[in-house]
Amino acid sequence: MPLLAILSWPLIALFFFAQMSFARALVISTLVGYLFLPEKFEVDLPGLPPVDKTLILMAGMLLGTLFFRRKVQQSKEPKLRNQDRRVGQILNLAIIALLLAPAFTMLSNRTAVVVGPVVLPAIRPWDFLGMTVETLSFLIPFLLARRHLATVEQHRKVLVSLVLAGLLYSLLVVFEVRFSPQLHNWVYGYHQHSFLQHIRGDGYRPKVFLSHGLSVGFWLFTVTLAAFALLRSHPQHNRGLYFLSAVWLFGVLFISKNLAATVIALLLIIVIMAPRSWQLRFVWVIVIPFLLYPAIRQSGFAPTDQITQLTERISPERAQSFQFRLDNEDQLLARALEKPVFGWGTWGRSLIYNDRGERTSTSDGTWIIVLGESGWIGYLAFFTLLTVPLLALMRVRRRKDIPIATMALALIMTGNLIYLIPNSALSPIGWLMAGALAGFVQFDREADPEQSDVQEVKNKGPRQYTRFARPVVQDIDTGIPQTRSTSNPKRV
Repeated sequence: MPLLAILSWPLIALFFFAQMSFARALVISTLVGYLFLPEKFEVDLPGLPPVDKTLILMAGMLLGTLFFRRKVQQSKEPKLRNQDRRVGQILNLAIIALLLAPAFTMLSNRTAVVVGPVVLPAIRPWDFLGMTVETLSFLIPFLLARRHLATVEQHRKVLVSLVLAGLLYSLLVVFEVRFSPQLHNWVYGYHQHSFLQHIRGDGYRPKVFLSHGLSVGFWLFTVTLAAFALLRSHPQHNRGLYFLSAVWLFGVLFISKNLAATVIALLLIIVIMAPRSWQLRFVWVIVIPFLLYPAIRQSGFAPTDQITQLTERISPERAQSFQFRLDNEDQLLARALEKPVFGWGTWGRSLIYNDRGERTSTSDGTWIIVLGESGWIGYLAFFTLLTVPLLALMRVRRRKDIPIATMALALIMTGNLIYLIPNSALSPIGWLMAGALAGFVQFDREADPEQSDVQEVKNKGPRQYTRFARPVVQDIDTGIPQTRSTSNPKRV
C-alpha cells in the first residue's frame, strides 16, 4: 500500500492541476499529499536518489507546472512587478548558495570517518546529487509559491484551505486520542514512529499520517491560528462558523497532548489580536535571536536552565525530555563547529558515536541538523529564505498595507521558527507559506488603468459620503466603516 501511494501520487497531483486553477492546485495537492501520504517510506529507483514523501510532492508540483504551463500563462492571475529588488537579490543569493553548498561540502569531506568498528564513508559525487535533490525538494515549493501565491487574495485562500483541511484532519486526531495512534499502521501496515513515545499518561498523543505526534501538534497550531485570523478578518455580522472552527481546533490541539504547540498557539492568538505594529515587532523579537541561536547557545546566553525549571513545574517527564535534547544539542554543536563552514555532509557524519561505534546522540532540532550537515554557509542560506521575508515586512509596510491574512502567515512561520529549535517540523506547507510571504514582500500587483476604480471599490468596500463629503470605506480586514479625510472637504 505505501508503494502504491507513493508511485501513484504524480497522477493524483496532475488530476488536481487539471481540475483547478494553478495556485489552488498547488495548495490543495500539497495539503493532501503532506497529510495522507506514508511517512518513513522510500522507493529506490535506478539512477535516482531514494524517493520519499517530500520528494514525490516536489515531483507532483514539477509535473503540474510542466503539463499545465499554458494554463498558467492563460490564467487570470494578476501580473506582478518586482518592487523590492534588494530583497529579491538577497533571496536569490541564498538560493544560489544552497545549490552550490553541496559541492563544497563534498570537496571538504573526501575522507572517511572511522569510529571504532564503524566506517562512515566520504562524501561522493552520488551523495552530492542526493543533497542537491533534497535541496530542490523545498526550493521548488518556495519558488512556485513566491510567484503564484504572492497576493493578499491568495493568502486568504491559503488560510481557508488550511482551516478546511484542519477540520477534516481533526476528526482523525480525535479518533487517535481516544483509540490510540493506529491509522498509519492500519492503512500502510507499519508504525511511522515508536508507539511507546506516544503514550501520554492515561491517554495517547496522535500521529495520524504525519511523522510524529509533534508534527501533528504543529499542524494543529497552524490551522488554529489560521482560524483565528479568519475570525478577526471576517465581517462582524457573519463570524459564527469561524468562531466555532477556531474554538474546536484549539480544543483538539489542547487534547492532543502537545504542550509546546499549545503554548505557542496561546501566545500567537494574543499577538494576532494586537495592533499591526506590535505584531511586526513581535516577529523581529523572535526572528533575530533565532538566526543567532547557534552563537547564543555556544556563548551560554540562552536561558535554558530557566526554561527547564519552568517545564519541570508543569511536567517532570517533559522537563527530563527537554534537558536530554539540550545535552544532545551541546554535543552536536561542538561536533558541528569542527567543520564550521560547509559542515560534515550526510551518512551521519555530524553525529556523536562512542568507541564501539554506537550512536550516542539524537538530532531533533532543524537548526542543528542543518548546521551540522551544511555548516554556517548552508545554515545562513537555508534560514535566509525563511526569515528575510518576515524581517522585510516592516519595510514593506511603508509602501502597502499588510492585511491580517498575510500577517497570519507571517505569525505561523514565526511560530514555526520557535518550534524548529527543539524539533524538526518544517513541512512542504511551511515552504509554501514562506514562498507566499517572499512573493508579497518582493512583488506588487501591476496597476490596470481601466480597472483601477473597480479594484479600489472591490478592495475597500462600498463608498459612502458623510455630510462633509468625507468618504466612508470598509476596512479590508474587519469590514468596519472608517472615515477618510479629503484634502478639500466640500459641504453638500
